[in-house]
Amino acid sequence: MLYPRIDESKAGKPLTKGIPASPGAVSGQAVFDPDRAVEWSKAGKQVILVREETKPDDVHGFYASVGVLTSRGGATSHAAVVARAIGRPAVVGAEALQIDYSTRTARVGDVVVKEGDWITIDGFTGNVYVGKVPTIEPKLPPEFFEFLDMADSVSVFGG
Repeated sequence: MLYPRIDESKAGKPLTKGIPASPGAVSGQAVFDPDRAVEWSKAGKQVILVREETKPDDVHGFYASVGVLTSRGGATSHAAVVARAIGRPAVVGAEALQIDYSTRTARVGDVVVKEGDWITIDGFTGNVYVGKVPTIEPKLPPEFFEFLDMADSVSVFGG
């Protein structure tokens, strides 16, 4: 509820869709190697780690990235579990995504995403977009504050 969301009015058509594995929406430059994710992050770049699937040896790339995208996996896959644990948005199991590590590209049909290209992932819907898609910062609804006021009025600890 308190994570950034995609601004649907500016989103356009998704490139592909996977399983929404960890909440939040984020944009970053696609990086296909966890070591490179660390390098780019240290250089001040915002990166999204893109992998077929992740393994424990990739964790340093998770911490360096603003989000994670995989072409395989499910809600209990390594990528999903680790991303949730460290609070990174993640989309997993985006099966239409064909990743080629040798050329550092990902392809969906005729669309090719090269390393360094900007992508946006939406950990709420599983949508993946080419480019930077604006996000909306979350706001708590007024009813939340009304509820807190009601709770304070009956609290034995003051109010």
